[in-house]
Amino acid sequence: MHEEEITFDQAYLSYFRVICLYIMSRLPCDRYTAEDIAAETFLTLQLKWNTISPHHRGVIAVWLHRTADNKIRDHQKKQARTPIFMDAELLSAQELRARAEAFAEIDREIDFQKLSDRICRALSGQDRALFRAIYLEEQTTEELMKRFGISASTLYLRRSRLKRKLQKILSKKADKP
Repeated sequence: MHEEEITFDQAYLSYFRVICLYIMSRLPCDRYTAEDIAAETFLTLQLKWNTISPHHRGVIAVWLHRTADNKIRDHQKKQARTPIFMDAELLSAQELRARAEAFAEIDREIDFQKLSDRICRALSGQDRALFRAIYLEEQTTEELMKRFGISASTLYLRRSRLKRKLQKILSKKADKP
């Protein structure tokens, strides 16, 4: 039995729809995804055309199905490692709102961290330690007095001086774009 040889164009016209249907039967996907995978399959065929011999219909059909299987596996691996952050069709409005709030909270934490780092760089050693203890560690007055070994009146004085320094630092930050 002697099969006829076909060209790439004939293979594309004959098998593109068949490969799309094959992909859709193997992979739960829409038509557009199947067409994309089929297009990748035929691109590979075009690149490897000179290495395939003979160009008989049966040989090309088997080659296309095997390559499509490989492309399906590649697609599945890619889907498995691609995180889905916001899929509006799967999430309710309440879930979307909750995620948006979570992202906003992360942004606020990052902004606070940047601001606190900038403030710490602008303060001297004792003021930096007091700032961290009051604002970052949120220590109570008793804890602060014990930690720094100072009386309540000294603590209030240092706190008010720190407050004025913070106001200056923050006003400089507000002036910068």
